[in-house]
Amino acid sequence: MNLNTENEQVEFKRSTLELDEGIKSMASILNKHGSGVLYFGVNNNGDVVGQQCSETTTQNITNRIFESLRPIVYPEIEILNDSIRRYIKVTFSGKSGSYSAFGKYYLRVGDEDKLIAPEKLRTLFSSYDIDNSQWEKLPSNETINDVDEKILKDFYDRGKVSGRISFPYSNKKDVLNWLNLIAPNGKLNNAGRVLFSKNKPLKIKMASYATDDRVTFLDMDQEEGNIYELIGKAMDFIKKNVHWRQIISSGPREEKPEIPLLALKEVVINSFCHEIFNNSVTNEIDIYPSKVEIFNPGRFPEGFVPEDFAFRNIKAIQVNPIIANVMFLGHDIEGYGGGFKRVFDIFKENNIAYNYQITIQGFSFFFMREEAKIIGIQKPLTKESIFYDDIMKIMKSRDDLQGKELSELLDVNLRAMQRTLVKMEKEKLIKRKGSGRWTKWVLKSPK
Repeated sequence: MNLNTENEQVEFKRSTLELDEGIKSMASILNKHGSGVLYFGVNNNGDVVGQQCSETTTQNITNRIFESLRPIVYPEIEILNDSIRRYIKVTFSGKSGSYSAFGKYYLRVGDEDKLIAPEKLRTLFSSYDIDNSQWEKLPSNETINDVDEKILKDFYDRGKVSGRISFPYSNKKDVLNWLNLIAPNGKLNNAGRVLFSKNKPLKIKMASYATDDRVTFLDMDQEEGNIYELIGKAMDFIKKNVHWRQIISSGPREEKPEIPLLALKEVVINSFCHEIFNNSVTNEIDIYPSKVEIFNPGRFPEGFVPEDFAFRNIKAIQVNPIIANVMFLGHDIEGYGGGFKRVFDIFKENNIAYNYQITIQGFSFFFMREEAKIIGIQKPLTKESIFYDDIMKIMKSRDDLQGKELSELLDVNLRAMQRTLVKMEKEKLIKRKGSGRWTKWVLKSPK
């Protein structure tokens, strides 16, 4: 049996021993065309040669794709048969236009996967951007009848109690008009749709892992809804998957989460306020043994870090001004740009470590969990820096490493790696052996 030839949307692999190469092909096809098909058990010329399949084959493929491809893609995997052989068909699609495999970006050219040079990445991503403040105002295909009135009334009640809304509730149309959520043609604008539509306009992906390397799932969920529904779903998932401890005092027994829920909710809400909704990448929540990651597919303001808005009195830069105003009026946020200040205050009060990562693809905030071996409050991550514990994990298995070797293993800029190693040396986490070009690094403490 022959499946014809490879092309820009079809890739053949002889077996799942080439799974990682297949995932690179998925990323390159998604970045070029948004959908494609990957086969295992098929030669390059299209001949079906067969593939051994066990009870766990499809799950293993799914897990590897889930942990290696960003943003997350949910493929359809089928085990097929010709007259005598079994082979695997992986059908996939996505609309981001900015997919990475193992942290690198590829583009399909003919039947080959070409690595995208760093200087070309911004062009790739910017081609999917439009002015988000204008996107909010554009008319959607939904009408006032598509509004979930219960959620709208709950919003109104919160705003009324807080004193931020003073007019009486009359009907949906009047409230939505007052909130600037109706387009000139009478339909909901995009901001109104993502805030209050009952037609599930958005998605959030959530997963809990047994280990930090994303190999084994403990829990996985994907929910659909409007912003307010997904905030609730996100908090429910987090509450279910973090640890709670019992506090025994003179009064009733109390349960307390390992990370304050107020801080978690503040970052979840912030992620929706700053999301780029028109690029089809979704918010994600990933819970690992050492940390909780909340990923927002937005753009953090160029040249700034969260501490700038928390402690330097820099005015908030609003990605979605209409959505932010609605959430302020409903008392879902205290004020513009004050979210990080409240989160950092909670961290200080509860001695919680945090981290964050700013990349061209989005913004991740990390809550370090009680299971983590926390070394104080770590320095923030930027697109040129990395976690200390990533370096230390490698050093535990491979000692006497040069900075160049570490930079290649972790795929980061050599200069950034050298700066990080010097900082770690000053903090007495690692020590150097040798000098100059022969310098090698080892853990300070025993393995």
